[in-house]
Amino acid sequence: MISLGELITAYVASFVVTLLICVTYYIAYVRRPIKMLLVALHASKDKQELPGQLNVIQGPLSSLTREINAFTKWAGEMNAVEKQKRILREITADISHDFRSPLTSIQGYAERLLQKGYSIPKEEAADYLQIILSNTKKLNEYVNDLLDLAKFDSSSISPKFERFSISTLASSIENKFGLSARNKEISFSIQTGPKLPLAYGDPLMIERALSNIVENAICYTPKGGIVVVDFRKTFHAIQVSVKDTGEGIPPEDLPFVFDRFYRVNKDRSLKSGGTGLGLSIAKAIIDAHGGSIKLGSDLGKGTVVSFQIPA
Repeated sequence: MISLGELITAYVASFVVTLLICVTYYIAYVRRPIKMLLVALHASKDKQELPGQLNVIQGPLSSLTREINAFTKWAGEMNAVEKQKRILREITADISHDFRSPLTSIQGYAERLLQKGYSIPKEEAADYLQIILSNTKKLNEYVNDLLDLAKFDSSSISPKFERFSISTLASSIENKFGLSARNKEISFSIQTGPKLPLAYGDPLMIERALSNIVENAICYTPKGGIVVVDFRKTFHAIQVSVKDTGEGIPPEDLPFVFDRFYRVNKDRSLKSGGTGLGLSIAKAIIDAHGGSIKLGSDLGKGTVVSFQIPA
């Protein structure tokens, strides 16, 4: 017959075994998964971003991890929507600002012409009309740039590939920018390597991309500076580079120079008439040719923009 002491001992032993089983279960199936979740969530907090998709933990917390993953996916989508809305607001503000200045100028001088009527001297009237014409051209160029970017986005515009001469391209760039560079007392030169092959691409598009880059270089290079356009043959391609001794670009701005409407210094761009679209269009054109474009800059020393086109 079992004594009372033996019975108590058996109950205590059974309780201890049950307790050990519960503790082991807690450590294996509850505490460890919770710790893994906390580690992932704390890491996301430190990075100030939403956690990535967590591995579904088998056991009692599997439903919880699935819910966290579903919430993370939803929150990420909402963040993307908010980001797009913010970008759209910024673009709308930039476009409105860029349109306002020339429109205000056109309106102001048109009103002066109407107010003074036939009493205005011919020379003064001619000056007013020239200002109106200049601002109208600026708006027209801006609208065309916006339309072209939209066409690149929708793939409704593509290069018309053909063989063309680099010397023809170089001559066109010299004719287009040589005089304006000399008027600013900037040394402007074009260098071509020996025996350059024919380039393969859309000559009008390539000229436009290069023109945008050269125009930027001349615009932001001070009096007495240097702008050099260089053509060199590389393996199955032609390397084109535009080097200037201008103001340069701060390192923190370099990742964004090809973004649309991005200006390193808005005040500087407004004075020079920049819209922040030139490099974006150049990149879109080079990308459409299957090439690559890069920009390097030393603040206070100058900038180099280079790209490759097929040969």
